[in-house]
Amino acid sequence: RRMAVEKRKRNSIIIKLKPNKFRDELNRVRIMDELLVTERTFVRHMRTLYTVWVKPLKRMAILSPEDFDACFAAVGPLFKLNSTFLTHLEVVLAHRSHDTSVGELMMCELFAKKEKGSDGESVFLRTYRDYINRYNTSSQTLAKYLTAEGGLRAFIDDCEAQCKGMSLNSFLITPVQRVPRYILLLKELKEHTAPYHEDYSTLSEAVELVTLVAKILNEAKRAVDTRSKLVSLQGKLKGYSNLLQENRFHLKEGSLMVESNKRSHFSYVFFFSDVLLVTRKKKNRYKFDREIAVASIKKVVDLPDQSGTSTARKTSSFRVNAFAVEFEADGRGECVVFMADSPVLKDAWMRGLRDPSSLID
Repeated sequence: RRMAVEKRKRNSIIIKLKPNKFRDELNRVRIMDELLVTERTFVRHMRTLYTVWVKPLKRMAILSPEDFDACFAAVGPLFKLNSTFLTHLEVVLAHRSHDTSVGELMMCELFAKKEKGSDGESVFLRTYRDYINRYNTSSQTLAKYLTAEGGLRAFIDDCEAQCKGMSLNSFLITPVQRVPRYILLLKELKEHTAPYHEDYSTLSEAVELVTLVAKILNEAKRAVDTRSKLVSLQGKLKGYSNLLQENRFHLKEGSLMVESNKRSHFSYVFFFSDVLLVTRKKKNRYKFDREIAVASIKKVVDLPDQSGTSTARKTSSFRVNAFAVEFEADGRGECVVFMADSPVLKDAWMRGLRDPSSLID
């Protein structure tokens, strides 16, 4: 009797496990289908970008050679890279089943291939990083030609008509969105892969590597964004010529009241990775007021709200949503009191100043 009971228990466990295993097998095939379909769509968009937009634009010489390269030189290599990957993906997934190994293909095609002199960097990472660096500056470069006399506007209108209304930017942004899509698909595929499956270990490696690539690409994008922002701001900032610094990147900015000699005035504050710049804003221009080195900040203090009247000056004095930044300058301790527009903004500024890394995506 005891043996019969044990057998029934084992059978019930098997019955419970089999449907889950079956669902995982179906989901693996479904995700492989999605990977293949989305890769075909991606390569088709890249082919359209290259053949309808990039090649004719180069032939017509509407842009200077330097500006053309700055915007589109990375399109061709990226199109070639993903076209090759798609060819191999179609071979591997031609007779796909739950036993098909995708992780190994991703590792071999996207991460293992390297070029001489690349310092061990994969072709995939180098190609995508080059593309994203150019993508971040292309809109500014193209805008320069759209506002000037020339044939770019007519060329864009004609290409959009051929592409059924899809804009140039909708094509250019596609590679930027592709890497996060790889991460989602590979993570989902791993979730539906049993640990004993031969694809599990290589999928785990592929997820880690593509996540690392995404992080590197995001850092490259942020560096280019910050550089563009610094260049733009330098032309609008009076009294501070030391803005363009290596490894400086933008974290936060906004309007704050600054208390000075018991009086308060409106300021516009730029928070960079290494310095806090306090400026006076007038229209679209900024006048430098003072700087606080981030490394010199000793404490950020929450101040209670208060209001009252200064007898000596016969003026109203108040502090609302205020916080103090204590720092060291020229060997002595100093303190600046800031006031935000709301408690939420105050908390955001205090949190960022206490831990600048919390503002990094």
